[in-house]
Amino acid sequence: MELTPHAITPVEEKRMRIEILGVLGTYVGETDSDGKPHGKGKMMWDDEDVYQGEFKNGKMEGIGTMRYINGNVYEGEYKNNKREGRGTFRWDDEDVYEGEFKNGKMEGRGTYRSANGNVYEGQFKMTRRREEEHFGGMMGMFTKEREWKNDEKHGKGRMKYNNGDVYEGEWKNGKEHGKGRKKYDHGRIYDGLWDTTIIESILEQTSL
Repeated sequence: MELTPHAITPVEEKRMRIEILGVLGTYVGETDSDGKPHGKGKMMWDDEDVYQGEFKNGKMEGIGTMRYINGNVYEGEYKNNKREGRGTFRWDDEDVYEGEFKNGKMEGRGTYRSANGNVYEGQFKMTRRREEEHFGGMMGMFTKEREWKNDEKHGKGRMKYNNGDVYEGEWKNGKEHGKGRKKYDHGRIYDGLWDTTIIESILEQTSL
């Protein structure tokens, strides 16, 4: 995935201690006339997460790469310190999502490739879950948003399972739901309205 860097006019390069996303760290890079990160730079948080890319008015905005201490990596577009636009997120367990992000989450059209071989292509939506890491100490209590992995398949999409089954159709809250067609590896095909729990139960009984 190729992304075009945004046009940003920096003033000078500095090294300084600042707080972004509620966590202190060291910033090295270009700044504006007010001394805020602006242009290309690198932010190294005290918790060892590292962002390298574009900044605007003191915030991560433009194209950048975030490397988390747990091994997860995001490469793509940012706006107002959040993943926004096109990007690729790689988890340390080798799952990969490539597609659209909104307000920091997978939302819109994308492709999710699981390490187990499952591949989903289609629509995603945000879920209510939010993982946060809590810190304390002299600076007081604050939170820093962490990675998520349960933004759900929702809308129309296609899933190719590692056992050879293929489902194409509507999804709801991460499950096959609505109008769809599923071709099983053993040759059975179901084409119609889906409620995953009910359909799988029926197919299991008829195969006995």
